[in-house]
Amino acid sequence: MSKKVAQLTKVIYHLNTKNEDHDLDMQDLAEQYEAELELVLKDTTEKVNFFKSKMEEASDEKRVREVARALEIKYEEEKRKCLNELDAIRKRAADREAAVQKAATKNIDSLSMQGLEQQIEQLIRSLGDTQTARNAQQREWEAKLKGMQEDAQALESSWKSKVRGSNGQTENGLRTNCHRPPLSRLG
Repeated sequence: MSKKVAQLTKVIYHLNTKNEDHDLDMQDLAEQYEAELELVLKDTTEKVNFFKSKMEEASDEKRVREVARALEIKYEEEKRKCLNELDAIRKRAADREAAVQKAATKNIDSLSMQGLEQQIEQLIRSLGDTQTARNAQQREWEAKLKGMQEDAQALESSWKSKVRGSNGQTENGLRTNCHRPPLSRLG
């Protein structure tokens, strides 16, 4: 009987040892699983943050495009306005010139021959002054229009370079992060 008790004791000892080994193996496996889970969570968080920043950049690009479009519209309106004002100035100058010529014609008809030469010279000077003023004003408006066109071209080229730069960065960032090698398994 003591032999049987000894055998049972060995079996119980063996089972307890095996159970303890099994518990240690399970604990190690749980720790490895938790460590791998933490790595996956960390990697996922990094990817989410990366894509979130890319979305914000895309949103910024959209805002830049909207602002550029608004500036283009404003530029076109200002250009149209300046051209209309330039046409109005030309028309007023032509009307003044016609009025001066009409007044000169009336004066010539009503004047005597003695004062005719002096008045003609005065009218010619007045007409020349009017034409000079009209030409100066026209040059001023053309210079303003040219300056606005240069500003619009500078804005357009700046906007295009920003869009090209940000598109290149976005594509490069997406390529590098989307082609990462998978996480290695802990064993």
